[in-house]
Amino acid sequence: MHRLIAHVSGKVQAVGYRSLVVIMARTLDIRGFVQNLPNGKVFIIAEGPREDLASFVKSIRIDNSRIRVEDIFIDCKDALGEFNGFYKIDSKHAIETLAAKPSQRQKEGLMPPRGKYLAASSGLEKIAFETEKVKCKLEKIVNGREKLKVEIKSRSDEIEIDREDASENRSKTGL
Repeated sequence: MHRLIAHVSGKVQAVGYRSLVVIMARTLDIRGFVQNLPNGKVFIIAEGPREDLASFVKSIRIDNSRIRVEDIFIDCKDALGEFNGFYKIDSKHAIETLAAKPSQRQKEGLMPPRGKYLAASSGLEKIAFETEKVKCKLEKIVNGREKLKVEIKSRSDEIEIDREDASENRSKTGL
């Protein structure tokens, strides 16, 4: 069993994205939760077999008229086995419950397991931000390189035309 930690960016809040993630996770018998972050991203912790998690990641890359996933930043670890289903967490704050035994609704997968879950901010968010900055810089470099290629090609064509003109002038003048 493996644990996937994901930060999903794009048009993913207030569009039904988390509900679809829950459906897909439960279809694959993946355990964990999905939660909105204050920065407009969605945070997911999912546990299950590697193949199921790979299918899950592919299925949550949604792009339709309402939802548009732009990036998914992923970290993988060993599963902790702390979930008994897959849940949508509505609170942006820590969830704490006091009872020791799971209720019938929890056993049926209708409520998150009891325990303490911190709001979903982590070092991954910082890494994602830094990665995004690097990605933007790389895009600028690539775009600059493409412009430079066009400029070089244009100058090369001009030089070739100048050479042909010079050659013609030498022919006419007999030099």
